[in-house]
Amino acid sequence: MERGILPTPQGMNTTSATSRRVPTCFYCNKRGHVKSECWHNPQNKNNQIRRENKASAGSASSSSGSNVLADVQQLLMTALSKLHLKQNEQGEWYVDSGAAAHVTGDA
Repeated sequence: MERGILPTPQGMNTTSATSRRVPTCFYCNKRGHVKSECWHNPQNKNNQIRRENKASAGSASSSSGSNVLADVQQLLMTALSKLHLKQNEQGEWYVDSGAAAHVTGDA
């Protein structure tokens, strides 16, 4: 055994640095992507359009989610405004969900 080199224990992962390399594009020679994903490759323009459409569809679904929230808020406000508080024989009640204590005028 050479000095300074330890034997690798059995079962230990021995992946080399070459297996963790960042890919290089064969079209534009830039690192981080491959030719089939290259934005500069005119053959991939359809992929770019699909990605843009997918991104715009995602933003449309998030905006429709905010529309749903607005619809729910409007429905709740309508329900509260339509709530007719009737006077019963014990006195009139007022809805106050933020009150610390609920009291009546008859107390």
